[in-house]
Amino acid sequence: MTTIPSNLPSDKPDNWLASKRIPREQRPCSKCGERSRWKKYSWCRVCINERTRRNYEPERQRGYNLRAHFDISQVDYDVMLLQQGGACALCGKVITKINPQTGRVWPLCTDHNHSTGHVRELLCHGCTFLVGVVEKDRGRVERILTYLQKHDR
Repeated sequence: MTTIPSNLPSDKPDNWLASKRIPREQRPCSKCGERSRWKKYSWCRVCINERTRRNYEPERQRGYNLRAHFDISQVDYDVMLLQQGGACALCGKVITKINPQTGRVWPLCTDHNHSTGHVRELLCHGCTFLVGVVEKDRGRVERILTYLQKHDR
């Protein structure tokens, strides 16, 4: 049985010493009090996720991603989209798929040179994938064309 030392400050509750012995991860969430805390935080993972979902702003996040990854603003992106007529620069297909989070049309991908970081144009997801494959290995295109010609009927 553990005895509480008599030299504890009188303003501390009786469970003060016991709470210091419980590892932080096993202490209850300070928001809901039901689940154990997540890692070093004072809230559990469920409470953290609820707050994150409530405070998420897709438009602000989109602007941040464009600036951080491509050094362009949302206005620059919109100007490029208008110049391209709202369509992919390679295939010319207009994207009509709706993003379930924002309720808006899914944005075109920002194509850029990976070595220089220079933004080229806006492409649909399929064209972005193909450009990425070709950019890494241009000889593969010739092998693919040869393969397709060999199997054409």
